[in-house]
Amino acid sequence: MKFLVFPCCVVFAFGNLRAQTNVWQPSPGYTQIPIWPGAAPDAEPVPGPENCTTTTKLIAGKPVVVVNNVSQPTMTVYSPKGKNTGVAIVVFPGGGYNCLAIDLEGTEVCDWLASKGITGVLLKYRVPTLRFEGYRESRQALQDAQRTVRLVRFRAAELSIDPHKIGVIGFSAGGHMVTAISTRFDERLYPAEDAADKESCRPDFAISLYPGHLWKRGGNLELNPNVPVTGNTPPTFLVQAEDDPTDPVENSLVFFTALKKAEVPVEMHLYAEGGHAFGLRRTEHPITRWPELAETWLQTIWMTAENPEVRRLIEALSSSEWREREQAAEALSSMGLSARGAVGHLIERLADEEWQVRKSAAEALAALGYLSAPAVPALIRTLGDEEWQVRSPAALALAAIGPPSKPALDRLIGALDDEEWKVRKHAAQALGTIGISAEPVLSALRHAVNDEEDQVRSAAAEALKKIAYLSNKTD
Repeated sequence: MKFLVFPCCVVFAFGNLRAQTNVWQPSPGYTQIPIWPGAAPDAEPVPGPENCTTTTKLIAGKPVVVVNNVSQPTMTVYSPKGKNTGVAIVVFPGGGYNCLAIDLEGTEVCDWLASKGITGVLLKYRVPTLRFEGYRESRQALQDAQRTVRLVRFRAAELSIDPHKIGVIGFSAGGHMVTAISTRFDERLYPAEDAADKESCRPDFAISLYPGHLWKRGGNLELNPNVPVTGNTPPTFLVQAEDDPTDPVENSLVFFTALKKAEVPVEMHLYAEGGHAFGLRRTEHPITRWPELAETWLQTIWMTAENPEVRRLIEALSSSEWREREQAAEALSSMGLSARGAVGHLIERLADEEWQVRKSAAEALAALGYLSAPAVPALIRTLGDEEWQVRSPAALALAAIGPPSKPALDRLIGALDDEEWKVRKHAAQALGTIGISAEPVLSALRHAVNDEEDQVRSAAAEALKKIAYLSNKTD
């Protein structure tokens, strides 16, 4: 959704606005929670006090409630009605980074999620943005999004959710926020406030509807460079109408193409008609049936449904027979996203009495990549295992996890002197994916470039290249 701003009047994408004097509040029984303990970072002045307006143009027979001039961002938690799947989704309403369609793309979405056993968390982020970045992007809104996902993960036990099943959904500008937080989770855009900021803000999955700010109108079919898709970008669900007059279909197409190139699981639904800004409201257009498709997709990526084979293998990890434990860990390494629920159990197996089980558990954690981030402390301890066959996959797992493995730097530097070359190779790879340009790291890698084993030398040289690239990109 977009604003068109003229002297003395503001025209919303839905039509003229009818002013109200009240400040938006959620329905009775729900409470807005400030996301920042003090002043929000990089705060900008707003044109006036926060207020609500409603559109005169109707969507599916109803007006849209719009929130303006948000300077104190909040989150509102909508807990499930009845069954709780353990899944949570943070909701980003649209509004062109000028306002928020708080009901159409906010509260109505949360009500739908709660009815499906999913915790909805409505983010009322800062608007309007006065100083845009890149493709008219909002640094403040992304700061609010990163902070909220971290808070939800930090409070997972309190909210009765699985910290490994936290996703995001957004519409229009909010859809762009989904793509931004899905690709820039390694870069915290604000100084740490408290313990919550130690949590990852990477979503476990993402849903983006009619996103904008990803493609320059009239330009080549190229993705916004501020949305750097990698293999660690979470599984994504896209919905777009080809006749969208506000955020053209090219925005979704360039993002979809980048996801496919990076081999990220992605499902996209394109419709000939539907326009822009329909939220969950049913109209005559088939595109407004997208919620059923999203519900099915959440089952296929094993968020709202449990893979019975994974459950069987998790139980087998506790078998009294060590070979059954080993085989279970080996099988989980090939289960992909559906095995995310086994991470905690695999961590336990890193301390198994049998080294073959420890080895298979480390290999499974390596196969799960970024999902294994909670295993970092245990993997650090495993780098000291007496068996090199265990140390090697432990270093490989830290490499697959990437930047969250930063606490392992000292142990990985030490592992470059391991007696077994495979351990040294994987340690070098891990230092490269972590990407910290610190002198002890660089010095150790420069030394490893002269290793007696060719594969170690190659891994160390590649790690130095990666660190140099990331350092230049940061600068």
